[in-house]
Amino acid sequence: MNIYSPELKSKIVHEYLERKNDISISELSRQYDIDPRRVGEWIRNYQLRGKIITQPNKRKFSQKFKEDVVDYYQTHEDKLMRKPWNKLPQDLMYVLLRSAPGKT
Repeated sequence: MNIYSPELKSKIVHEYLERKNDISISELSRQYDIDPRRVGEWIRNYQLRGKIITQPNKRKFSQKFKEDVVDYYQTHEDKLMRKPWNKLPQDLMYVLLRSAPGKT
């Protein structure tokens, strides 16, 4: 995975916004030799948030936290099935369950 500097991202996004009537995302990405999906993602993020996202949003959880979540889930499974568990998204719960050693 390539890591691009915030300066380069900003340059590409602003160039696109200034020239969007004259240049496509594909053309711009070819110019910089960067995947057009990535350039499009930078542009959409900028348009939605008004700033260049410099790092992906990665959540890091300690092993103890993961084990506690799995234990809670296993001891309260009947209650969790009846109503949505709004503390953590389901996809995160899946990751936590898979990554806890000896827990399935």
